[in-house]
Amino acid sequence: SKSDILVENLKVRSLARLGFSEKEIARINPRLVHCSTTGFGIDSPYSKRAAMDTTIQGMSGIMDLTRSADGVPYKTGISIADLAGGQFGLLAALAALAYRDRTGRGQFIDLSMHAVSAWLTQTAWNPSLPYTQPICLVRCSDGYVVAESDASEAAHAIASSNLSDTDPAVVNAGDKVRPEIITLLSRQKIACAPVLSVCESAQHPQTVARNLIMTGTTASGVQWPLLACPMRFSRTPASVRRAIGPVGTDSAEIAADWELHDNALLKRPSILMS
Repeated sequence: SKSDILVENLKVRSLARLGFSEKEIARINPRLVHCSTTGFGIDSPYSKRAAMDTTIQGMSGIMDLTRSADGVPYKTGISIADLAGGQFGLLAALAALAYRDRTGRGQFIDLSMHAVSAWLTQTAWNPSLPYTQPICLVRCSDGYVVAESDASEAAHAIASSNLSDTDPAVVNAGDKVRPEIITLLSRQKIACAPVLSVCESAQHPQTVARNLIMTGTTASGVQWPLLACPMRFSRTPASVRRAIGPVGTDSAEIAADWELHDNALLKRPSILMS
């Protein structure tokens, strides 16, 4: 009854079956912003279908836009549908909070991960307006370089005539390493960058300079690496105060905050964790 925002990622009408429909929740707390994120939305033909990130990518067009050289569709390397759904849920909740601050009234948000993911493909909706910027990959002895040019232009820039037999968008650079290729391409004013692994990206000077990886400390003094907030605020800089500890570490604090005085809750941290 004292919450500002309720976020749920359950099957459609799960809370209603427990006696907490949108109307009942709004009656309990008229100022509440209630965001329900589901696979296909509440009022839709597929509302009762279970949805995972992979199925959403398949039905939204994302996999169609992520194909191998021989045309086989693949899901993206990260769970982009899950991530985008969460980001849009955050944006929607903040927008609803701004409305609440002006009017005093909360509202219900019906967010579909499928709709969000399909929205992400918008630049490919019009087939008569194809993306005209050519892109190719240069295969080096230590990885790949991506270049905004066609393969023949990149091959000329690095003095190579060795195009891939299996993929026309790949140039073979032989024994050359990525820094060499980047230097050669840059001399010809071709925009390019190394294709970094996740580990390489985490250790890259650019990432280090922005302090994206930091060291956090748990309440018991254990330290481990953490992701920092990528957003930089001039007046209210975000910070990670401490690393997460073992299950139940914060149970007493949560119970006190929510005025939960039943000792059984504190003995079963999984209740508070869920």
